[in-house]
Amino acid sequence: MVYFGKAFLITSNQMFEQTFKNIDDILHKDAGCSSELDYVEQTSWVLFLKYLDDLEKDRRAKAELTGKKYDDLIDKQYRWEAWAAPKLVVSKGEGTKDGKIDHHKAATGDDLKEFVDGKLFPYLRKFKTDASSANTLEYKIGEIFSELKNKIQSGYNLREVINRIDELRFRTHAEKHEMSHLYEAKIQNMGNVTLCRKYRQLKIIHRCQEPASVPNYSIVTQR
Repeated sequence: MVYFGKAFLITSNQMFEQTFKNIDDILHKDAGCSSELDYVEQTSWVLFLKYLDDLEKDRRAKAELTGKKYDDLIDKQYRWEAWAAPKLVVSKGEGTKDGKIDHHKAATGDDLKEFVDGKLFPYLRKFKTDASSANTLEYKIGEIFSELKNKIQSGYNLREVINRIDELRFRTHAEKHEMSHLYEAKIQNMGNVTLCRKYRQLKIIHRCQEPASVPNYSIVTQR
């Protein structure tokens, strides 16, 4: 069992490392991202929304098992599966298409950038003012996106980043731990200590036993 656990972690480690490298290569070509700090900041908000979507799926599934109703935090049109990664519908006789993005529905280019800048970010920023208290997940979401802006100038580059992140899976404890560890290491290794101090890490701690908790995740925002 230990052996398989280690083998799994090695596989996850390689997957996350390669994905981050591929995303850095994409952002290196983008006019709006000029440094590794930009790469980390821009990767972080997309990664957070994917992580948040997986958290909601887990909560929804647990509610269904107990016969309870789950009230989604994110409105339908702003959920990951609606704007970032709409999936192909599987029909009998067509073969399996599970997990594949429907590129006819997934926005890209100017349409994607306009949606993110003009609708998604303003929607998420409102969570801060609409939240019942500063201790809620809603408030933390609003706080994060009040301090962030989408710097990715090309909607085509943004589409590539989203596609890469959508391939990641971090719903098990081992996957969450490995992704968090690698991302923290990436932040710490950005370089100059003085430069790094200009950036704020918003820590969001996920404790599986506490329903009101949220993912273990870091968002890097420029100051």
